[in-house]
Amino acid sequence: MPVQAPPRTDKETTSEPMLLDPVEIDTLRQLRAMVNLLDDRFTIPGTNFRTGLDGIIGFFIPVVGDVITTGLSLYLIHLARRMNVPKHVIARMMWNVGVDATVGIVPFVGDVADIAWKANLKNLRLLERHLQKRATRHASIK
Repeated sequence: MPVQAPPRTDKETTSEPMLLDPVEIDTLRQLRAMVNLLDDRFTIPGTNFRTGLDGIIGFFIPVVGDVITTGLSLYLIHLARRMNVPKHVIARMMWNVGVDATVGIVPFVGDVADIAWKANLKNLRLLERHLQKRATRHASIK
């Protein structure tokens, strides 16, 4: 039986509650925490820019850090596939990670790009948008 998803933790909220099964709710909760940690956990002192471990690890451990954080980004996509997200959404998610990984390898420029691009946050929004559409379609069928 579907239940309502937990509220989003960022400023952007959806107008309708999502109806998900308990496993999807748990997965979404874990993904939101992971994405927050990777892309939006810390404020850069003296600025309004937010970053996460993706930008920090890439800065302090060049190349190897980018490989590690790309692996975490691909894990998000893996979980999205397990939630039956369509191939076109997965392709957009892969594009976001590909841009992040490719640009992230370049010293300094890649670190700035990691802070600005936020591939994981973009991918979480794509996933949530898909789940919202799916829930709306299922609700209109019933």
